[in-house]
Amino acid sequence: KGRSDVTEPYLPLSLDQRIKEEWRDFSESPEEYDYDPMVIVRRALDEIRLFHREQIRYWKACDIVRDDKYARQFQIPHGDEDTLRVVMVWHDNCSVNAAARSQLHADIVVQFKSDRHVQIHTRKRKNPIQMRDVARVIRMFEQEAAGEVFVRDWGQLGKDGNMSEDDRWFLTAHSQLLNGSESYVDVTPTSLSDEQIERALNIALRPDAFGLSICANGSCGSTRSNQCPVRRFGLSRCKTRRYEDHLQLATT
Repeated sequence: KGRSDVTEPYLPLSLDQRIKEEWRDFSESPEEYDYDPMVIVRRALDEIRLFHREQIRYWKACDIVRDDKYARQFQIPHGDEDTLRVVMVWHDNCSVNAAARSQLHADIVVQFKSDRHVQIHTRKRKNPIQMRDVARVIRMFEQEAAGEVFVRDWGQLGKDGNMSEDDRWFLTAHSQLLNGSESYVDVTPTSLSDEQIERALNIALRPDAFGLSICANGSCGSTRSNQCPVRRFGLSRCKTRRYEDHLQLATT
């Protein structure tokens, strides 16, 4: 969709409706307004100004996500006839996530900010995105980049919130993986590059990301002497494959 689908600033309520609502509250509790009816008008105008600023910021974000100078796109195969559209954006505008999802139909938005913090946002979809797997890969990559791996437990790697005191990533209940946010400010910026984050997304979400002979026949052939390089992440689909292998062995 182009810029033409973005309308002029609109309001959830007209000014007269907003004032009528405030007037009803004023009539019931005038002391909360210091007995001054002009407070009603000032509150309504402040609300309109705030909403207008948010609209302007969103419009600017729509231009940003379409500009190759600030954003790039790629796709990740995600099962049969399913593809994830990923948009990476280098900008501080806090509306680029909404703009990329609404204007570019992004399934995943990765925002790189000027302070080197990174936020990964997702949209809800019928075939859900396994953000726990994304967290597992990124947290392992982060530890490896630091030169020492302290957490290897698959459950901890995919844990909601922080997996440890030194964890640079916070997994929210809404499937967002945040390296810093407005409510999560005292955190060290990630040491991962955009190429490493793209690779992590592919490993975590792409069913054919392995490309290894040990899993080419549809079962997990990882052994101690020939260990799969992605086994250390504890991905959900790997667990499912190993469980299916176990059931097959138990029934033969």
